[in-house]
Amino acid sequence: MSAWSEQQRKYIDWLGMLEKLRPIGCRTKAQFSKIMGVTEDTLAQWELEPGFWSEVYVLARTVIGQNLTEVLTALYHKAKSGNIPAIKLCLEVLNVHYDKIEIENTGMQEQIVVLMPAGTKPNEDQPKE
Repeated sequence: MSAWSEQQRKYIDWLGMLEKLRPIGCRTKAQFSKIMGVTEDTLAQWELEPGFWSEVYVLARTVIGQNLTEVLTALYHKAKSGNIPAIKLCLEVLNVHYDKIEIENTGMQEQIVVLMPAGTKPNEDQPKE
């Protein structure tokens, strides 16, 4: 990791923050760059530096972790209302359900067999072999 300047560190912190928690008047990149006295091109350059997005990810993950209870509660309520994808995700989080993938060796070639829940159809856009 390189040593981040004070402005870069503030930008990393800003990107890792939930948008609704950002100060009013500083919620867009344009607003942030104006307040910090840099151009949006400069922000884009910072984003290209090695390790930049890793730093943002670590911070964002911390923020999300602090709100995980709220996220799981929202997921629970959506599942309880009958939302099938939310139900499936809840069961996956609890390790009660998972999609089963089998690898079958036919001797000539390996095939991956994906078992799909009843009632679902494969994507018709995919070419058939």
